[in-house]
Amino acid sequence: ATLVPAQRPPFEVAGEGGLADDHEEREDEKDGDDRLERILGQVEEQVGADEGARQGGGDEPGEPLPLAPQLLPVPEGRGDVAGDEAHGVAHRRHHRRHPEGDEHGEGDEGARSDDGVDPAGPHPGCDDEGDCHSSIVDELVRLLPTRDNRPYLSTFILTHPDKDHIQGFEELLSKVTIGEIWHSPRVFMEYKKDLCEDAQKFVAEVNRRRQETIDNHGVVPSGDRVRVIGHADIFEEPEYKNFPDYWRSFPGSSITSLDGVDHTGVFEAFIHAPFKDDCDGDRNESSLAFQIVLSSGNQVGKALFLGDLCYPAIKRIFDKTKEKQRPQYLSWNVLLAPHHGSKSAMYWQDDPERDEVLKQDILADFESAALEPSYLVVSSESDFSDAAGKNPPHLKARKRYEEIVDAGHFLCTHEHPNTSSPDPICFCISADGFTLRQSASTERAEANARLTAAVAQARGGGAPPKSQVGFGNGGQSMLWGDE
Repeated sequence: ATLVPAQRPPFEVAGEGGLADDHEEREDEKDGDDRLERILGQVEEQVGADEGARQGGGDEPGEPLPLAPQLLPVPEGRGDVAGDEAHGVAHRRHHRRHPEGDEHGEGDEGARSDDGVDPAGPHPGCDDEGDCHSSIVDELVRLLPTRDNRPYLSTFILTHPDKDHIQGFEELLSKVTIGEIWHSPRVFMEYKKDLCEDAQKFVAEVNRRRQETIDNHGVVPSGDRVRVIGHADIFEEPEYKNFPDYWRSFPGSSITSLDGVDHTGVFEAFIHAPFKDDCDGDRNESSLAFQIVLSSGNQVGKALFLGDLCYPAIKRIFDKTKEKQRPQYLSWNVLLAPHHGSKSAMYWQDDPERDEVLKQDILADFESAALEPSYLVVSSESDFSDAAGKNPPHLKARKRYEEIVDAGHFLCTHEHPNTSSPDPICFCISADGFTLRQSASTERAEANARLTAAVAQARGGGAPPKSQVGFGNGGQSMLWGDE
């Protein structure tokens, strides 16, 4: 869940204003091999600069801010925000696969052999074992700004501690400085014995930070900060009784600071859930749910993250927020599909004796809150199906979501831009508004196409010349491309 600076130099090719547009210079060049080498060198330099900027360039005035689901930006190189529900660090991979026997317990992982290898064979770019997933931790280490020679992440947000949301946290903590952590502790109090290893590491880390915060009366440095989100009863518990007010947040309130820095006017997180009584039920229903608003000048982008919530809790969020006359906190340019595209967000069984039914009211709520443009993102494998006992994502949910966004605006993390080589989904806020950023692999493919075109132009194309060229009896110089 990262926001990376969008320092992307224009890629110029022959005839487009920079690399090979100086006709007088070309007319003076006699050595074709030297000129071809010069063009290729300049093209490669531009490609390298573009890739280098994507990996770690700093913010520049007027540059667009890319928002990846993966989550949020922090201005002036202070780091990024990661959230598991933004499909960030807590997902160990770009696209999700339920481990066998996990807490969801709904079916298998799709078309896999007994040893877990795809019988169709590995896709291009997969490892030797046929695993095409990509490490989010490695991606963050590559993209994050550094502080004291170490990758720096301003804020990590955990919605709930299911393995498919927290996996990789211990590795992340060992490689990256996390300035501040947000979480809701009630779920850890209710499920102390049912936590995976990474969730246990997370609990140990937030407990360490909580005690540091109490011992130092709230004055703690980056790397020790923790924000606790919950209801008043949380802070009556012995371990939180003396927890400073500044680091407490409540559902129904906004947060505008990240790692101790106020970003009012640029960043706002509005906390929707968990509701107090939800924390006593299913663990998914205790999910932290929130809206993120990012501003760049007069342009605004909004994203809605609803954890693994099901229909009743989602509907309650919409009803309560509208009742409080706060519809602005429901609007979205990006909606991350609840529970990885599960049908439980809009199909529900009110009566255990009857079949589940489509709840058209929540689809109407989603659609009425959508801004222009709007994108619906599903963090999942591309194995949509409605087979009995099938884990999310569900095909019927996908079909309903596709009805409320424009064609091409339903995005699956495994399918972007294709299942063979998926890239992180990245959105930008700039003077042009809120836009979907082209994937890195698509940019590379276009760069290669431009390089090929530049080479072809430099060589004069593939067709044989109509007149003699070179240094023969006619004494002509070699012709290049459009000359």
